[in-house]
Amino acid sequence: MPSAKAGDVVKAAAAKGLKLKAGLVYAVRAADKARKGKPKSKPGRKPGPKPKSAGGGSDVDQTIRRLALTHGLLAVEAAIERLRADAGL
Repeated sequence: MPSAKAGDVVKAAAAKGLKLKAGLVYAVRAADKARKGKPKSKPGRKPGPKPKSAGGGSDVDQTIRRLALTHGLLAVEAAIERLRADAGL
């Protein structure tokens, strides 16, 4: 009943055992009217593997970056120098 008056829709629903108010009919029509003419939304991103971080590189590079951000670059450089000294490099 797209062209029926709201009161007629309420009466028809009551005849089928449904209790409606005219306000609901108006609200549904308004929502339908607002939706018309708008393009359907596009589906979201498909699930899949997570993209690599912008930093890229190997796991060792990422670990060093994380340590530098957590402990500071100077502390990481000092630790690397101690490792070089211990290894005789």
